Amino acid sequence: MHLGDDDADEEEGKPHYDKSIMPDLIVCLEANDSFLRDRIMNLPENVVAGTHNTEEGFTRRIAEYRAINTDDETVLNYFDELEFHPEKIGQLNLTLIQTDTKILII
Repeated sequence: MHLGDDDADEEEGKPHYDKSIMPDLIVCLEANDSFLRDRIMNLPENVVAGTHNTEEGFTRRIAEYRAINTDDETVLNYFDELEFHPEKIGQLNLTLIQTDTKILII
């Protein structure tokens, strides 16, 4: 399988990628920790039962996520280097309509 464009089109230092699997749209959903914690805490008991969606579990996972995803080290940086710019969406309810478009939600 050939990755990326022809050699003439490649920019020095730009990562190689397979265009056939790249999304047409990249969406980054952003929310602060208290908003996310409130969503977990307000889930019905029958949805939470038997899962790891407890306050302790959430606190551990969000701390790990924030430690790994600093401003300098995120998956968004990879796409930025490729000149794919994500649509950033704040604390909203999002309904996706199924289409033939490949969408990556981060």
